Amino acid sequence: MERKLARAEKRFSDALATRDRCYNDLLTEYSACKRWLSEETELGKAPPRPLKEWLVASAVPEPQYVDEQTRILREREFHLFWNTELYKRSRTARAFSVAAKKLERSFHAIEKLRHPERYQKGFETTPTGMALIAAGKYTLPPSEGYLLGYPKFQKEREIKVSAFYLDKYEVTCSEFSRFLLAQPLALREEHLPSTWRWSSDGSPLFPDGHAAHSVTGVSWSTASQYAEWVGKRLPTENEWQIAASGFSQRRYPLGDLFDASKINCQAHGAGQVLPSRQFPEDSTPQGILCMTGNVREWVSDLYEEPINSDRAKSVRDAGPESMAVLKGGSWRDDPAKSQAHYRWLFPATDTRLSYVGFRCAMDIR
Repeated sequence: MERKLARAEKRFSDALATRDRCYNDLLTEYSACKRWLSEETELGKAPPRPLKEWLVASAVPEPQYVDEQTRILREREFHLFWNTELYKRSRTARAFSVAAKKLERSFHAIEKLRHPERYQKGFETTPTGMALIAAGKYTLPPSEGYLLGYPKFQKEREIKVSAFYLDKYEVTCSEFSRFLLAQPLALREEHLPSTWRWSSDGSPLFPDGHAAHSVTGVSWSTASQYAEWVGKRLPTENEWQIAASGFSQRRYPLGDLFDASKINCQAHGAGQVLPSRQFPEDSTPQGILCMTGNVREWVSDLYEEPINSDRAKSVRDAGPESMAVLKGGSWRDDPAKSQAHYRWLFPATDTRLSYVGFRCAMDIR
């Protein structure tokens, strides 16, 4: 075991060095593209590779490059132009993406050796803090909310699922802080929630009195990494909705009637996230709390929405243009947006909002 751990730590060290090198290369290319567009001293030089490929693909003749520079900067901010057009043409961006994923995987490989109990499969009884969602064929009604480009959600559909476990409670600040403390320094900063800070000794600091509050201000990518770290995963959109509405197609996770006194919603008036356990009546029959209110929740489904297509496509990995699905109502939502079949999509890698959190799921075997 010691030899396995030493090899895993060496792979992590190598992956870290590669990630840092790729990041520096990416930053250099990003800066070069920005300079070429914005500085007069760069006008006579050939554009960096991603810009050159974009100009060629856009059929811009070389004598018109200067005019195109002016037009690009007039119509959009550079970072948006980079994220939507140049990033996907950048070889250094692809290399960095591969290196970043390899670094995360190498960290999880070390954790699995250090804490094998977290990653075990198969349980004689339902794990503590989770509920069993029965296998079967569920009928789901047409969705509301974000539907343009998602035709399959615009009509009733039958979904067959295997049994799975789902957390009864949203992940809390104290639980998430343990995840941050387990991270190597090279990975901590990118996972820090938006309202948290670092203490002088390097420990994460969440707002005072929020240990039992549901964690918010984390991106889909961070939520996914946390779920893997605890030996779980994010639920799929269908799984989340099945747990919320059941075989009976409940309109809301707690039933067919909306009662603001039982839900941390807009009408309740709290105006902020609260601990899930403060709302025991916002519960499914299986005892899963706060699927109607408190925070919207990330689920695992990722999509990209091509400009030249009217249909979104499902993707496995989160990139700069990936959209992730959110389910459930939050402390700022009204009854219509708290229904089990309502859905949102937000950017997966950089959305960190005060009304968005998550819970985890787990396969039975």
